[in-house]
Parts: sequence; C-alpha cells; structure tokens
Amino acid sequence: MKSGTLANKSGKNLERLVINTFSLWGISTVLNYKDWVKNPIRPAIVRNFPFQSIYGHKSRSEFVVVLNNSAEDIRIECKWQTIGGSVDEKFPYLLACLSLVKESKIIILLDGGGAKPNAINWLKNNAKKVSGKAINVFSMGEFTAYAQREFKGMLD
Repeated sequence: MKSGTLANKSGKNLERLVINTFSLWGISTVLNYKDWVKNPIRPAIVRNFPFQSIYGHKSRSEFVVVLNNSAEDIRIECKWQTIGGSVDEKFPYLLACLSLVKESKIIILLDGGGAKPNAINWLKNNAKKVSGKAINVFSMGEFTAYAQREFKGMLD
C-alpha cells in the first residue's frame, strides 16, 4: 500500500473517533456541508465545512459540530502523521487560518506519533494565544477524556 493511501486510511480513524464520540452524546446525524446547507438540521456533525484561508483560498475542516445554539458550534480539524513529514510544518498556517473562522470553539485532533514533539508543544502553546478562540489540541486519548468531561449534558 502506498504511503499516501495508508495515511488517508489512518486519518479516517480520527474522523471515526469524532463521529462516534458525538454519537455517544446524542448527535448522530452526519451530513456533508452541501447537504446540510439545503437542510440545516441542528444538532448535527457536518463534514467538509468550508472556510477561507489566510490566502483567500477555499479550504475545508473535517467537521463542524453544529449545536442547537450556533454560538456553541465546534470546528474540528483532524491531522494524522505516523512518520516525520510535512504535517507539523503546516501548524503555523493551520493556526493562522483557524484564527479567522467564525467558530470560537476549535479542536485540533492530532495523532499518529509522527509529529515532532517540539512542533506539538509549539501548536499547543500558540493555540492558547489566539484571541477570541478556545483552541484545544488533543491526541485521540486526550480527546476522549475531554469529551467525557465537557460534552456530558451538552444537549440538555
């Protein structure tokens, strides 16, 4: 299997984790953005949610979890890297782009064990400095623990 194919399949694990986690908390509707725009169901997990990059290009996040109150919506980026490569070199760009999105709650789900430790620390430290945003950077295990603490009673 080619490395790009393997990375794509591995990244799907992060996406499945997001869908399964929110499903446990009562959000099981998953829609592509184009379908959601036609029928904006709330709450739902919306895939391929667009945003405009710092360069003015169209970009997409893996998910935005749209909740009953749009001020509480959560944007989620999934990044998987098993070996040294370019994903962690893109962290400054990712953070700059996320500083422009409308959602104030953002989760960067990062796993695979291949990102440079200093790059992960840089991302976590600088995510805290983005004005007006609550950006959390989690591994799969950290996200699961966070979800258990934060999402309990989310739909009450």
